[in-house]
This record gives sequence, C-alpha cells and structure tokens, in this order.
Amino acid sequence: MADGGVAVVRRTDLVLLHRGGTSSSDKGVAYAVVLRNTGGGTFWDVDIRLTHDGEETDRKTVHRVEPQSESGQLFLLVPARLCDEGTPGVGLRPLGHVAFEALIDDEVVATGHPLEQAPEPESERVPRTPEEEAVLVRTRPPGWEYLLFASVLLRRMNALEPKYRDHQLRLARTELGSKFRGSEAMARLSSGFGESRVLLDNFNRVFDQAAQVRAFGVPGEPGDPVQIEHLGSRLIDVYEGLLDWAARTRGALVDDEFKRAVELSSRFVDLPIEQFRDFVDHVVTETDRIPAILRAESEKPVALDFTITLSIEDGLEEELAIELRRLEEIYERGELYD
Repeated sequence: MADGGVAVVRRTDLVLLHRGGTSSSDKGVAYAVVLRNTGGGTFWDVDIRLTHDGEETDRKTVHRVEPQSESGQLFLLVPARLCDEGTPGVGLRPLGHVAFEALIDDEVVATGHPLEQAPEPESERVPRTPEEEAVLVRTRPPGWEYLLFASVLLRRMNALEPKYRDHQLRLARTELGSKFRGSEAMARLSSGFGESRVLLDNFNRVFDQAAQVRAFGVPGEPGDPVQIEHLGSRLIDVYEGLLDWAARTRGALVDDEFKRAVELSSRFVDLPIEQFRDFVDHVVTETDRIPAILRAESEKPVALDFTITLSIEDGLEEELAIELRRLEEIYERGELYD
C-alpha cells in the first residue's frame, strides 16, 4: 500500500462520478458509479459508499485503480423503503438526498451526486410526454393540479385517435350473433336513445362537485395526484364509451329496411363526441396559460372552472321517431316479419 506522504497528494486526484444511469426494481434504486484517477499514482482499497440523507445505505470497495484510469462500474443501492411508490415510466425514486463518497481509511477523499437530483425546471405548460408529467408530479409547482388534469385528458384522448378516425369514417363494429328481425329490431332501435342517454349521464356522475374536491382539494389545500389521474381517466372513458356505442350501433345486424333507422340512432352521440374533443382542447389551451398567469399575478390563487354541456343534434330525436313510426306501419301491414 502507498505510504502516507504520497497518499495525501494522490487523494486530490480522485474523482467520483455517477456513470451508466439508474435502475429501479422492487429492491430499490441502484446507481452506477465509477472512481476516476486523474493523477499518476495507484490507489488501493478505496471504499465507495452511497448515503441517503447522510446515512450510509450501501458500500463497495475498489481494490485498485491505476494512474489516469477509471474503475469498473459499481452499483450502489438505495433500498425500496427509502423510495416512493413508483411513477409510471420512471419507476422508484429516492425520497431524500443521495450522495456518493470515496473513502480511504474512513476519510472522505471524493464526493459525487446523481445528475437527476439537480434542480428540475418547473413546468411551463401542460405536460406532453410521460417524462414531463413525472417531473410535474415530483416538483408540484403552483397550479400543478390543473396541469396534471389537462395532461391526463390529453394523453388519454390522443391514445383514442384511431377510434375517432374510424368514427369519422362511420365504420361499424359487428358483434357475432343472429340478425335482429321484425319486432326485435324495432325494440333495439327504440332503446337506442335511452342507451346513449345513460352514457351521457355517466359524465355528470364522474364530474360532480364531490369528485372535483377529492381530486383538486378544497381552496388552499393541495390536490391528490391519484384522484386527479382517476378523474381525468374516467372522463375520457365516457368519451371512449360513446365511440364504442356508435360503432356497435352501426354494426347492428338488421334487414336493409332498418338501415336508415340504425344510422340515425348511431348519430345520437356524434355531437357529444365533438363536444368532448372541444372540451379537452379548451382545457389544455387554458391550462397552458397557468404558469404565465402565476408569474404575472403571483398572489392570486389558480381557480379555473371548466364546464362542458353535452347535447344531441337538433331534430335528430324527432327524425328517428318518424322513421320508427314508418317501420311500425310497415310492420302492422305485415310487410315486416319476425
């Protein structure tokens, strides 16, 4: 081992680096670090440890590092008990401060820190990526609840664009089964308006005042990111339900005489679908302005009121009723059979 006099000089040549990224598992978060020797001497038996809020959680030993070289990667662990519960697309994150230290004879000779623990920029708009959303949830700047809500709406709705494009093409989703004929077809078409109304009523149940308070909190108190994610997801579930219902209705197996009634029935949700899309666009556009509003009027609390009115195309219900009466008359004359 090097003598003490030389070691004093060599210790200034050691640099401890976070290298190779971070891995997260159910055991915790592992950091890859290397020890670099920028000088001309050889170092022996250097302990490398990881600390969490100043307490050691893991330790490895570099038995030898040559002049002008680096050690191999050493993986040091922050155990899961010191981490959060995990974030989608990110995984576990330590709840406290992490640091690396190199020691010779229990004396710290070099230190390092994870790059991701550098201060993160506050969100300047509604997050557009999972990474931006994860930063928002971690940093929680003023107004973060609204930014997260808009992000969930945008993310979930974007994922449904293929279904929306199918809807624009009036594509049908046919369910396996026998063809509906006569009175059975009449009953199914007559119930179409009521079924679509049930789907629209789900929106009011999901977005009532109590649900908003659970998600965003009462004025002056922080919101709950889990409840915000749930609320935004359930709203878009209603939108997806409308798309699915229209596709199934268009795919109903009926005789040609009923085709116009089927198309009229499927159109009940056309306007609500567009209103949903306008609502999300409005929420994202308005919420994008929150960071700038807060910078300009820092003492005013963020309080945005997003409302949506879902309605059915004017005259559509009457048009379907006329078509069903026509079919009933044909059925009564015996021209349609069960």
